[in-house]
Amino acid sequence: MGPSQYVSVNNGAFLCFNCACGIHRHHYGVEVSFIKSIQEDQWNHQQLRALTSSGNKPLREFMDFYDLTYEPVQKRYSTVAM
Repeated sequence: MGPSQYVSVNNGAFLCFNCACGIHRHHYGVEVSFIKSIQEDQWNHQQLRALTSSGNKPLREFMDFYDLTYEPVQKRYSTVAM
C-alpha cells in the first residue's frame, strides 16, 4: 500500500484510499467524517492547524482509552466519545 493520500480533517488523521473512499466517504456524510485529498483539495489555515495538533497516534490512543479500537466502524463513530 502506498503513502496516505487523504486526511480525516475532523479527526486529524491520515487515511489510505480504501479507508477514505471505501469507508468514510461511502458510509458517512461530511457532518460525520470530513475527508480531504492531500494533493487535490484546497486547505485553509484552520484545517492545517488541526493536523499539527492531532494525528494518527493521538487518535489511536483516544480510541484505545475508550475501548473503541476494535469496534466496527459504524459503532465506533456513533459513540458519544467520538
